[in-house]
Amino acid sequence: MSLAKLPLLLSFDGRINRLTFVGYKLAAIVVGTLAYHGKVELAETRSLIALPFFLVLGLVFMAAVWSSFSLSARRLHDLDCSGWLNLQIAIAVFVIMLIEQTQFWSVVVTVVFEGWLLFGPGNAEANKYGSPPARGFKTAPDEPLTTTAK
Repeated sequence: MSLAKLPLLLSFDGRINRLTFVGYKLAAIVVGTLAYHGKVELAETRSLIALPFFLVLGLVFMAAVWSSFSLSARRLHDLDCSGWLNLQIAIAVFVIMLIEQTQFWSVVVTVVFEGWLLFGPGNAEANKYGSPPARGFKTAPDEPLTTTAK
């Protein structure tokens, strides 16, 4: 992976379209799931040799979670909503899991929210979060806007 793609995965600024969102979100989910399950397997070995791998998988998992939040926040920007809504939904899901002692309603809330991000049409016009994202699958961040005074 090119280092030019890191701002696309880690930045909370700007907007992304639906195709870019689903492509990178699925990648973040797969990488995060593999890292999480790898950590669980290594933790069960209780071996000192596994410690560096455990730490690396922990960092990979945290990067996948960060990029997942980043992608959702920028998709929210395309829908002209604050990226903080992403954190509010995550807290609500966590509280539901604590109160209900089951994952059913937290899964329902998550699926509805992610479905809205996936299927909700973004604003065709520029909004306070930037200009509309380019159509198609985006593999690099937009160039910063520069203005030249004449």
